[in-house]
Amino acid sequence: MINKLLALVVLSLFSLTGHALPQDREEPIRISADSASIDEKSGMTIYRGDVKITQGSLLIEADRVELKRGKQGVSQVTAHGKPAHFRQRPASDKPFTDAWGETIIYKVDKEHLTLKSNAKVISGKDSFTGNRILYDLQSSVVDAFSDSTAEKPARVEMVIQPKVSKPQPKADVTPSDTEPSDAEPSDAEPSDAEQPETKPSDSEPSDTKPADTEATGTEPTDKDAQ
Repeated sequence: MINKLLALVVLSLFSLTGHALPQDREEPIRISADSASIDEKSGMTIYRGDVKITQGSLLIEADRVELKRGKQGVSQVTAHGKPAHFRQRPASDKPFTDAWGETIIYKVDKEHLTLKSNAKVISGKDSFTGNRILYDLQSSVVDAFSDSTAEKPARVEMVIQPKVSKPQPKADVTPSDTEPSDAEPSDAEPSDAEQPETKPSDSEPSDTKPADTEATGTEPTDKDAQ
């Protein structure tokens, strides 16, 4: 219990966060472990047994943690575990970054992680696995490597999710008070400009034949004969 309290008092004077949430720097460093040893001359502090370190969004979980202090505070954190775990949120609008490895080396001033043996990084929906991973927290650049010394080296695996663009919101169209009315056909059919085509009627012979000039009962006179 004394060792845990001593560790908290000493490290509350330093900061573990670099390029992280601004409010993380203002948070105290909280450490719990089964035991701790401090070397003032070398600036090295070693924590053993179910070690847990937090400062704001920063979280380190391991079986053994070595903290190296410099003039500006904690300069390097080395965590060992089966596996050790590192978590930090780089910005309020970005997801947490989780990293695992049997050995994790965190260079605070450079914001750089080195993960060794069964290394894995998950950032948002993207994941990276390999025997060794180098991760720049500030630029979000990941370098993954397989174990070239093994007889059957495990391959590096990366899963990168596609970025789905958000659909643009449609503009609300407010209908006018007066909607155009559909013209209904009137009862009377519209008259065509042209007269309806009439077929010529075949003139049938009438029952009455044209009257021939019939001779009157009066015979023509000699004057008419001339």
